[in-house]
Amino acid sequence: MTDRESLARAAVWMPGPPGIRWLAWPAAGLAGGAGIIVLAIGPPPPAPPDLSAGLPEPVRPEPVVPEPDAAPVEPDATPLPGEPRPGLASVPPGYVPLPGGQGFISLFGNGPEPVNWHVSDHAMKDHFMANDWSRENVVFSSGGMALEMRGGRPGGQAWTGGEVQSTRTYGYGRYEVLMRPSPESGLISAFFTYTGPYFGHPHDEIDIEFTGKDTRAVEFNYFRDGKTGAHKRLGLPFDAADALHLYAFDWHPDRIAWYIDGELVYETPAGERGIPRTSGKIYMNIWTGHGPNMRSWHGEPAFLPGASAEYGCVSFTPLGESGRSCADIYLKPPGLAARVARRLRPFLRLSGRPQSSEPVR
Repeated sequence: MTDRESLARAAVWMPGPPGIRWLAWPAAGLAGGAGIIVLAIGPPPPAPPDLSAGLPEPVRPEPVVPEPDAAPVEPDATPLPGEPRPGLASVPPGYVPLPGGQGFISLFGNGPEPVNWHVSDHAMKDHFMANDWSRENVVFSSGGMALEMRGGRPGGQAWTGGEVQSTRTYGYGRYEVLMRPSPESGLISAFFTYTGPYFGHPHDEIDIEFTGKDTRAVEFNYFRDGKTGAHKRLGLPFDAADALHLYAFDWHPDRIAWYIDGELVYETPAGERGIPRTSGKIYMNIWTGHGPNMRSWHGEPAFLPGASAEYGCVSFTPLGESGRSCADIYLKPPGLAARVARRLRPFLRLSGRPQSSEPVR
């Protein structure tokens, strides 16, 4: 790579006066060992496409706060591409699939496909969330998608968050995501399926969630007819905010199984009668909550505008089928790269724009 190419890849756009943005590069040798070279330039890059058309976000019940679990999970290795994924190749006798979309994989490098994804852009009134949704908080790059927290709009809540939801519903099968949650206290980074009364259905949901106050743990939950199941909080042998990792769940008619980096880490209890049974939309979002209950869960708000969660890939494989998925392109982050990313993140966050860890190839 030439010096010019290196500078171009390191450049960061920063907000400025109307019609002007600042272009910044990291520079070594300044006070503290790092600094910034800044150049005023205009006009700003083109705005992302307006993908806000569609229905507003349904009102979701306040989430259940799981009890902490002291035992860390020890995922060992990522399955090689092409390895069979447990439970997907066969279906139980008398299996009846739920109505919903076909299998897919989305990398978001060129933005979301409007036929498949909708970017939320509306107010959230009288809700446990302390933010509205803004399409400007959903940012796409060659590394995937970032969902950001930013200041609120006039007359709205104090903050705006970022959210993307599928335009279709999906049923039994494997759901995979490459994601890096935000490490800032006061935030929730999530990947989940959901449907509810807004869509004329019972509240059914399956969750993967991270709290900003402790990204060395992940939380799993599920709902059927609005009643929560055997939710679980699991410790991790790594900091999830250091790099993209592969998270997944298999949704069967009689059970749900969650995976981290290809390893089974949690399964619903045998004989569980509260497994969701209604197809749901896929959601990814970052948000903050109201009140002491939310703050005891995700931590006191200590984040700055520009705090973000990153998503490199999302895929769905229907039960009994096979197809390309996020696991096929996932490379487990090497320890050195993760440590370097952690050291650089406070500086890079000054730009107000997210910087992905090593892109998934």
